[in-house]
Amino acid sequence: MPFVKPLQQISLGSLLTLSVVFSAAPSHAYERQSGLSITPMIGYSWYDFDGAKLNNDSHLGLAIGYQSKSPWSIEGAWQEGPSDIAGSDLNVEQFRLDLLYDLMQRSRLRPYVVFGAGQLQVNSDDVEGIKNDMGNLGVGLKFNFNEHLALRADMRSTYDFNDSHQMYSAHLGLQILIGGKSSSSNTNKNTTS
Repeated sequence: MPFVKPLQQISLGSLLTLSVVFSAAPSHAYERQSGLSITPMIGYSWYDFDGAKLNNDSHLGLAIGYQSKSPWSIEGAWQEGPSDIAGSDLNVEQFRLDLLYDLMQRSRLRPYVVFGAGQLQVNSDDVEGIKNDMGNLGVGLKFNFNEHLALRADMRSTYDFNDSHQMYSAHLGLQILIGGKSSSSNTNKNTTS
């Protein structure tokens, strides 16, 4: 897909610019908020398919989910990127349902664990559409600029259950949280009433 690489370069520049702008935000601990999360992502995929060598390449993605006040979040994610095999261009997509668990809730820098399942799709003019079940497991780090904006980075291992293939990917995303009130602001309202 010829438009993917320019979009990824623009996305990387936008993420870096936003991270510099928001890194000047005051440093303090705060309560985790709940609400709708939207996370555009860029990344890179490494393929380890037995007998078929797909070329490693970059990808774009988008995750939409719900972050609760507990350490748990759930999100539906889509990821797409080009690859090729023996001179044939491929389009590799993932559709996933992931659970994320923050290991430190009140910190600006939050390590997390992510796991989930979904479907891997490989399409091209020369290859009949492949649709295989997959699972993924990974670790990440989230830097919260404020209660509603965070920079997220993670590494994942993905396993294709149908063909016993292993893949690895790295993601960088800007998480935007919409809505919700922190538990500390709810406590303050209750004590002033």
